[in-house]
Amino acid sequence: MKNIIFILLSFSIIFESFAAVTGAGRGSLGASLDKEDISTGIEGTYVANAKTHSNELEVFFDFEKVFDDGRVAPVSGHSYQYNSAYVNTVIDHKYSTASPYLNWQSTAQYYYDLDSLNSVPQSWALLTGPKYTKNIRPDIALDLQVQKAKQLDNQYLSDETSGVVNLSKKINSRIVIAGEFERYCTDYDDNDVIDSCSNETSGEISVNLGSGNYRIRIGSFVVHDEAYPTYEVDYDYKLNRSNQLFLRYGKKNNSIRNNVLTRTSSLPPDPATFTTSLIGRYLYDFKRIKVLMEVKSTETENDTSLIQQQRYSAQADYRLLTNRCRGCLLHLSFDRDNNEVSNWHSTSLGIDIPWIKEFYNQFAIRYTNNENSGSFYSLVWIINYNGRPSILSR
Repeated sequence: MKNIIFILLSFSIIFESFAAVTGAGRGSLGASLDKEDISTGIEGTYVANAKTHSNELEVFFDFEKVFDDGRVAPVSGHSYQYNSAYVNTVIDHKYSTASPYLNWQSTAQYYYDLDSLNSVPQSWALLTGPKYTKNIRPDIALDLQVQKAKQLDNQYLSDETSGVVNLSKKINSRIVIAGEFERYCTDYDDNDVIDSCSNETSGEISVNLGSGNYRIRIGSFVVHDEAYPTYEVDYDYKLNRSNQLFLRYGKKNNSIRNNVLTRTSSLPPDPATFTTSLIGRYLYDFKRIKVLMEVKSTETENDTSLIQQQRYSAQADYRLLTNRCRGCLLHLSFDRDNNEVSNWHSTSLGIDIPWIKEFYNQFAIRYTNNENSGSFYSLVWIINYNGRPSILSR
């Protein structure tokens, strides 16, 4: 907690040197009645941005605390989870030099889990280094980036040095091809963990067909003289203004650069750790009806461990235009979660009712089925706040 206060204080001083600082936040305070038990919770998110002619800075902060038994997490809307209490801060900084091709980029992340089962509940990462971008010709672009990183993840402290070279060429107005070479070297403070250097070479093609965008990347990751395939396939299709479909499937290596914005995993350090993921999203938004369906499945593994997680959700919203409840929104949602610590599904029916300015109330009735806890109904009441961007200082 002292580290968080120090980070926020340091950047509040930096903010004062910027011409203008803007910020926006949102938060929720909720309670739910589950049988005879009442659960309460609170959560919030805040984002601040600052920019001058040579500096860009963004600070993202979020937290969550579910009290009591936490079987029903009221602050997370229509979902179910166990006790949760964490704070998370991410800071991105970009410094533009006198050269239009060269800048310096840094990222810092700090996460603290107040209810962690691990002996060290905190994780953090620091990345910094220069990036050089130049169009060699109107159709050819070169990107060079070198980074130095340090991370505490799952009780292991490590130093990482990485370099990336990316060369891309526009075939025409719709097709871009690219080649990339990346090298990572990781040094752990723990003598029981083997240090390593790895190389990844990949090729990519992106196609824009107006209503659809496609991207395919195929690579080879080499570590300890053994090669592993990596790949990514993206499909983003917009049929019209009302229908949109997005699919992504891929397998990538877990480096600090890829993990800095995610929670730490329970896998021991291993450079040959890969995550295979499938993400699907369908959105229908027309007049007063909005339907969103999502699926996310991940599998993280190395030679000794395997973690599997799946999440499925669907939500339909209907906006009311009656004189007595203008701006009210009806919700019907379904969620299913399957991971290491929980396996549940829930269905809920709720309504959003505007209150004052940026505040609104959310009421819902929810049915939840859990493998360990059985089935139960709950009543949920949430007070939500969606703040508008405001100027913090000039």
